Amino acid sequence: MMQKIWFPSKVFDLGKENTIDTLHINNFNNNDISIPLFSIFLSNNNQDWVCYYTQPSHHWDNPTEFDIHLSKKVQAQYIKFQLNSKGNLDKLEITLDNNHIDNNEEIINISSFIEKTKKEAANSRVVISTLFNESDDYLMLYINNFLFFTPENVILILNFPHNRPIPKAALTISDRIIIINGGFKRHKWGNTLLLGHLETLEYAKNNLVFDYFCTMASNSLFVRHLTISSILNQLNQKTLTPIASQRSYDYDVDLDAEITTNHGTWMWHHYKSLPQLKEHIINEIGLTRISATQIEGLFAHKKDWFLILEKVEEIKNLAPFLSSHFFVALEEVIPISIFNQFGSGYYTHICFMLWTKPNYLIEIKEILSIGSQLPDHISSIKWFPRDCYASTTLAVCTSWGRQLIGLEKKERLPNKLQASIILNDFLQAIKSRIQTLPLTEKWKPDKKKLALDFHWNYNNYPVERQRFYLDIGQPFTDSEDPETGPAHLFFENTNHLVDLSLFLIEKKNTCNILRYFCLSFDAQKKTLVSNISELEGYLYLSSQQKNKSIKISIDKNKMNNYHHYQKLFERFVEHTNIEGPHNYFVRNWDLKEENENKIDYYFLNCQCIGTPIISNNLIEVEMSIF
Repeated sequence: MMQKIWFPSKVFDLGKENTIDTLHINNFNNNDISIPLFSIFLSNNNQDWVCYYTQPSHHWDNPTEFDIHLSKKVQAQYIKFQLNSKGNLDKLEITLDNNHIDNNEEIINISSFIEKTKKEAANSRVVISTLFNESDDYLMLYINNFLFFTPENVILILNFPHNRPIPKAALTISDRIIIINGGFKRHKWGNTLLLGHLETLEYAKNNLVFDYFCTMASNSLFVRHLTISSILNQLNQKTLTPIASQRSYDYDVDLDAEITTNHGTWMWHHYKSLPQLKEHIINEIGLTRISATQIEGLFAHKKDWFLILEKVEEIKNLAPFLSSHFFVALEEVIPISIFNQFGSGYYTHICFMLWTKPNYLIEIKEILSIGSQLPDHISSIKWFPRDCYASTTLAVCTSWGRQLIGLEKKERLPNKLQASIILNDFLQAIKSRIQTLPLTEKWKPDKKKLALDFHWNYNNYPVERQRFYLDIGQPFTDSEDPETGPAHLFFENTNHLVDLSLFLIEKKNTCNILRYFCLSFDAQKKTLVSNISELEGYLYLSSQQKNKSIKISIDKNKMNNYHHYQKLFERFVEHTNIEGPHNYFVRNWDLKEENENKIDYYFLNCQCIGTPIISNNLIEVEMSIF
């Protein structure tokens, strides 16, 4: 089987301009295609292209041989077949079938069509809305990313929480950057994210001249230049679902608002469990057909968005019918449902969602392999870490990062080999200067800088989703993390009883050795749970120092059957003081180095890390800060 690549395309030269009515596709081989998503582009010069046909369905018939009938006949010399997924097109063949051409039909010249679209794009103004609740440092990176990858006729409006101060420095960077304070306290689920974007839209309506409006997320970053003409070309395809989506929305669009289906998104099951919400959407908002797709990168004409703004009071009034048990993401439902029922139905998405990765977060290699090959109208990717120290974020949000990976052209690094040699030399020099300290270094009393060793022992302790603070032998009233203190356990909800013995030992003033053993018992039978290791909770240890990084090392030989439980052990969790429904989230390492016997995990700018407590296993890790 041939190697599959992201978004491959194949160009066919007809030799001269031809009138195109029907394309006959052959050797569209199922074995070479991940998902049968594709677009047909036309050109007269093999440089300027227009999207003229799109197949967006995951559940398309996917035959090896088929015909594509163009809705309007067109004159062009070049045909480009682009796969909007992963695959290989080496065997693909295209021939023309013009037996159905009516000489009285209007025939579009592709060059004229492209010039018309370019002119419209140049005269259009776009407003992008981002709801922003990240750090000021990340704000500056986000703005840098936007300004580099977007043209002068695109404006970014950042919607801050209602009481958050706006940094003056961010307001003076560019007149294309606007920051406002929203009036709604926003939550992950419900109607508040949509209301936040509608606040931005209303501000734009009252203060700006613009033509198109687009919603973006703070962890969606641009990886290529936004091209308005390509977006307008795709907009004309009037597809119901996002182009190139790895996740199928085929069973989530154009549904009866009563929703009787058992297919599609999990959200429909929640929606059916909230009859008052459903009744309000049907009777007050007036929707008889509903759809759900992504809100990230949703791009449409302002006239369509204004139809949603007219329903803002009805959207606000959805609040009493929401439930914390049956959460729904209404920002993914209401906009396109209104576009389709009351508006033009023309919309598209300019953000690619990385659904297929286990942790979703993008890596440098994917910026290079996916980013440069994205369909022309897509210019951003989600998910990026909202982290000022993450390599991927810095790679697209700083000038030097973009230069290193070739997104910004400079003469400083003439070729890739020289760049890799320089970077390797820098890396070795920097690593040689890293000095590690014990994570417990700040736990010591000021007057007694002695090594601190701890032993915590608990028997028959219930595992019922509770937090338990560990005694470190001294008060910590001046803690940098007063909510958690230096050490605490946060258990899962397995309903087991555990015997847990924890040792934390300082080693040569450079690191700590954490060693623990956990046995799990059935709470009812009082018998040992099977030999299978399970996640019982997390041990959170805080360095009590800001702007420090944490290194965790494990010797594979000191953990039973390490390779079998590696994924379970690698589920590290971080505690932060950022406002939200909870302050714990899975933390991916910023760097992982592995050899035959040892693995080192590095967590940049991390104050409090949670290490998994795994039952029926002896665990030993080394922890340090730098």
